[in-house]
Amino acid sequence: MSGFWRAGAAEVVVTPPVGVELEGYGNRASGSVAVHDDLYAHALVLDDGRRRAAIVTVDVIWVDAPTVARVRAAAAELDIPPERVLIACTHTHCGPRGLLARRGADAPLVELLTRQIVGALRAASGRLEPARLMAGEGRIDSVSMNRRRPDGPIDTAVRVLRVEGEDGELRAALVNYGCHPTVLNYDTLEIGRDWPGHVDRAVKALWGAGAAVLFANGACADINPVKISEDHRETRRVGTIVGAEAARVLGELAAHGREQVVHNLLWSERPVKPPSNGAPVSPGLAGAIVPVSLPWKSWPSEAEYESGLAGLRARIEATPPGQARRDLIAERNALSAESQSARSARPLAAESPDGFRTEVQALRLGDELALVTAPGELMYAIGAEIQARSPAPRTWVLGYANDAAGYLVTDQALAEGGYEAGRSMFTTGVEARLIEAAQQAIRQATEEEREVVPAQST
Repeated sequence: MSGFWRAGAAEVVVTPPVGVELEGYGNRASGSVAVHDDLYAHALVLDDGRRRAAIVTVDVIWVDAPTVARVRAAAAELDIPPERVLIACTHTHCGPRGLLARRGADAPLVELLTRQIVGALRAASGRLEPARLMAGEGRIDSVSMNRRRPDGPIDTAVRVLRVEGEDGELRAALVNYGCHPTVLNYDTLEIGRDWPGHVDRAVKALWGAGAAVLFANGACADINPVKISEDHRETRRVGTIVGAEAARVLGELAAHGREQVVHNLLWSERPVKPPSNGAPVSPGLAGAIVPVSLPWKSWPSEAEYESGLAGLRARIEATPPGQARRDLIAERNALSAESQSARSARPLAAESPDGFRTEVQALRLGDELALVTAPGELMYAIGAEIQARSPAPRTWVLGYANDAAGYLVTDQALAEGGYEAGRSMFTTGVEARLIEAAQQAIRQATEEEREVVPAQST
């Protein structure tokens, strides 16, 4: 195996025209009226001397399998096969609507976005140069909360991949943190990135504007930001907290492979202090895609939904203010969410009665790191179980990646009900299928990465 990495990175603006409908919230008064901050596609291409891989992050709520397939086909021309092309979305709720084929995609918009993503890949591929990779973690517990239970689990890890050139300068960073980008609410009509945009800005402010900063969301279907207000000042506060922690970790990771010493009172003494965070990522690339079929719910008829909603509305009106009324409102909201989900899912279930066909991907970077994708909004507990069962020293779960399956929830959440369970198109069994697919993908990628390769002639 070659003893070095080569890496190239690029960022491309993917901001749609003002006037497009925004995705993520209902009840918006109109389409977009301005651009608050540009949306980007960030691409990182890695080469270990025998294989290439590409990681792409995009500032949209999601992209679906047909779009991913088109990007992967283009990437094949750059010697990057489909199993080593990973596309993850930041999940901003201030990006364009109309990207999903099953919802009647805006074909020109999808075409443009696809070409822009491919352009970012081509640019990154053309900038390959020798590089070092290091991976480590930081911690934040102040800006997120489990939205189903205030005392429920959250993912406090800020996971960071440092990509630096031979000169030691930061070329690219991948930041993985799980929290909904929903500081801004439905009354926001400006195109923008929400708080993840300020992760990018904070890292660049501290380490240089020339670095490409890829932000990949995690398993955060049930994790929301803790916010003081719902404006752009607050997106800056939340994003800067996450970005500053990522920047701190990037600085710590730079010590790997270098002699970190202290001058003591006797100048002849130069004690060495080993790096305290993370590890170098040794050259080695492999990827695997495991198909998975997610089982559909059985939905009541439209008439049954309407009857149930009417009954709940009558009970809410007859119930005085208090916890009982709030519980009924929550029940109504969950049933309304389920009825909306049923309307969009029924045609899909009719076309594919055996389940929603999607994928889980694993990308191995050396012996140290595995990136695992979820094709939608993954609940924290599922992501945590994928990590716990992984043989890789570090396993990072990237949500909203390679497809748009919607909410992917635990069996327990389905039994409890609530918004995420109501919005999910799927019944019990999703949790087990995704965990098993993730294990299988990691195993396949690990076996490929560890294959004995004949020594290259010199």
